[in-house]
Amino acid sequence: MKVVLKYIVKDVFIGVLPNGIVNLHNNFDVQVFPNPYKGKTNITYALNARTNVKIEFFNSLGELVKLIADEEQNEGSYKYQFSAKENGYSQGVYYLKLTIDNDVITKRLVEVR
Repeated sequence: MKVVLKYIVKDVFIGVLPNGIVNLHNNFDVQVFPNPYKGKTNITYALNARTNVKIEFFNSLGELVKLIADEEQNEGSYKYQFSAKENGYSQGVYYLKLTIDNDVITKRLVEVR
């Protein structure tokens, strides 16, 4: 009996960002600042091509707090602001879910007094 093993090896490049979020995508860059924040925080990103974008904020219970965008966007830079207080919520931990085509990035935000 002859056993033949075949292996397929692929190179995968993973960049670990300073906040510990793994970014496997090169077609966009996302920044959240300041974080923690008081009042408002800024969400900026740049797209290298026309693509579908959805920006959602959730509380720590997983409830949708705010839908900021759900549309096709052109190549370029974008900036949005978020404030839990302005949406009727208290300070605490919130999560940004940014979906670009089928890629999802989640960032943890903290609103302080």
